Amino acid sequence: MIVDMVRNDLGRIAATGSVDTTTRLWNLELEHPEEAPFELRGHSDQVWALAFTPDSRWLFTGSR
Repeated sequence: MIVDMVRNDLGRIAATGSVDTTTRLWNLELEHPEEAPFELRGHSDQVWALAFTPDSRWLFTGSR
């Protein structure tokens, strides 16, 4: 289940944080972005918060 979702300022990338402790990056420029998310792992608890920097170079994630 997705807990949080954010898009970068350019609207090309979406990031989702989930209860399964993953963050996924979605390329919204693809015809079917749901087929190829890039998965980030590293949190030991669900990902509650996401934020891109204003220049969209960095994504910050937060969990407990």
